[in-house]
Parts: sequence; structure tokens; C-alpha cells
Amino acid sequence: MAYISYVLTLLFFFGISLINGYFSKPHRGEDGIALGMMLQVVVIGFTICSLILTLSIWWKGGFDWVSPQGRTRNILVGIGWLCMVVAIFDSSFFESGWYHDLPDFFRLLIKRIGQIWMPLLVFASCFFLLNTELKARVSPYFYKTPMAIAFGLAALMVLGILFGWARRQIEHKIAVREARQEEIRKYGGDRSWYFKTSMDFINAHNDTTITRLLSYAVMDRDRDKGENDEIRKAAVAKIKSYEHWETNLIRILESKDIGDIFNAYGFLEANTLEHPKEFIIPIKNSITYVTTVSNESIKNPDNFFLGSTNIGALCHILEAQFKGDAADFRPNMVNLQKVLDIPPAKRSDKKYAQGFDEILQKSRLVVKNWLEAN
Repeated sequence: MAYISYVLTLLFFFGISLINGYFSKPHRGEDGIALGMMLQVVVIGFTICSLILTLSIWWKGGFDWVSPQGRTRNILVGIGWLCMVVAIFDSSFFESGWYHDLPDFFRLLIKRIGQIWMPLLVFASCFFLLNTELKARVSPYFYKTPMAIAFGLAALMVLGILFGWARRQIEHKIAVREARQEEIRKYGGDRSWYFKTSMDFINAHNDTTITRLLSYAVMDRDRDKGENDEIRKAAVAKIKSYEHWETNLIRILESKDIGDIFNAYGFLEANTLEHPKEFIIPIKNSITYVTTVSNESIKNPDNFFLGSTNIGALCHILEAQFKGDAADFRPNMVNLQKVLDIPPAKRSDKKYAQGFDEILQKSRLVVKNWLEAN
């Protein structure tokens, strides 16, 4: 059994050398799958067979020279075997990279020690330890020295691996702390991922239009109010930094995109225009489009775009910024009221039907109140 385990361990070691040499370059597809399967086989095979070999030598008293005390001897042999396996695998496959900061010569030397010289020293020593007669004929230094050197090198390599791991952990913690400090400097404290990505987008925005900024300028005021208020203020400031932001807003109102018009209404509801007279025709045109969208949504049971019309914001805009121009908007608002008064098509889904009816009733009410006041 001891010799079988010796031969198998040697074969698996050759397999490790083959994979490490022939398959050193990255492989994909079927070659990558085959390499992964071979890697599992040699790792498991080498680990099991080398352990059996170590136990066989221990059973024959081959490690009695390590220490006169049995418990100490067993611990030292176990640690030596574990260090050897870890060092071989790290040098061949996993490469923790603890020695990457060293000069090229030392990096190559360490890899070759783990891949070639250390295992050969162990196999040479095991060859004598397995053969009792041969062991008796040679000087103890023939098997003690190679084994001691190999296990010593393995222990040093494992210490290097642990040192490299500890260094990476420290570097990671330092990087996290620096990132946190940078975040505090940049955002003024611990912030949500959404806040950081939103502010980064707003600050880096260099598009010629303000369309994408509008969605940040009109976000839900009832959700995460503190952060949302900051995001809205930043987006509004960014929008108003554009020299022709009102011209941009006019184009959006005339774009016939209900989502963009929704955001434009939300922005106008909270921000005063510098040249409101220039917005009369664009807003009238947008009301015509909103009326068309509302008509389609009311008549089509599968169309829920009425919720994207933002009619409530529209009425607030007309009341707050265009009070003296109500006569210009009244014909459009009368047409919108007529459409909203159409009995809606029946929705099959009760949940969506209830939500649609609530939006419809609110829209009817705000339009009715505006018409009565103007």
C-alpha cells in the first residue's frame, strides 16, 4: 500500500506539472472545461495519495527521528504535510501572489521551489523512508536533510501566503476607509447608493439637452425626502446652468413624448419661468397631446397612460404662472374636460381598475376646478 501510494502521488505530481506547464495559458470552451475537470482530479488525487503516503511512513516509524515525543512528532509531521500541499498548489495553480513585489529572479525562484525542488526533495526522502533495508544502509542525512529542507521551505511559503493574505486585508480596509472619507468629503456623509449614483450622474452630465436631468428634478417628493430634496436641488441647479434651458424645455413640451411631458410639467410646477409668454403655445400644444393620450387611455382597457399625463401639475402651472393668460388655455382645457368625462372602458384587473378610476376622478376634479376659477 505504501509503495502504491508513493507511485500514485508521484503520478499526480507529474499531472500537476503537466497542467501547470502545458495548460499555463487561459483556455475557453471545451478546453477550459476539460482543464477544470483535470484540475479537480489531480488536486484531490494528490492530496489523498500524499496523505496516505505520509500515514504509511508514519505507521512504519519513518518519522521517529523528528521528535522523541509522539504527540509533538505527529503535530510536526501533520503541519509539514499540510504546508507542503498548500505550497505546491499555490505555486502551481492558485498563485496567491504574496511574492509579486519581489524582484523577477526571486519570484521565479520561489515558483520553481514550490513547483519542482520542494516536491523532489520530499519524494527523494520518502523513497528512503519506505525502504527499511535501504534506509539502514545509508546515512540518516540522506533522508532527514531533504525532508527537513522541504518542510522548512513549505512552512516559509505558507507564512508568505498568510502574510500576503493579511497584507491584502489591510490594504482593502485602508482602501475602504479612504473611499469612505472621500465619500464624506464629496457627499457630506454616509449616503445611499441611489443618492451617490444620482449625484454623480447630475454632476457629470454634459448632454446638450436637459431631458434626462428632468427625471431627477421632479422625483417623488414623499420618498426619502432629505436625499431626494438634495438631488432635486442639484438637478434644478444643473438645468438652470444651461444658457438656453427654457428653449430646451419648450422642445420637450412639443416632443409628443408623454413621459418627457410628465417631467416637464413637474419641473414647471416647482420652478418659476423667466419668460412665461414664450411657453403659452408650447403648453397649449402639450395639452392637445395630453388630451389625445387621455382619450386613448380612457377608451382602451389595456392603456394606463392616463397616469402619466400629470394633469394635476398642469392645472397648478396654469394657475400659478399663467393666471393672466387663462383665456388662451381655456379652449384646450374644455376639450380635455370633455375627454375626461367620457365613461372609461371596463378594466378586467380590479387593482388596476381602482387605481385608474382614482386618477381619472382626480384629473376630472382639478380640471373642473380650474375651469370654474378661470
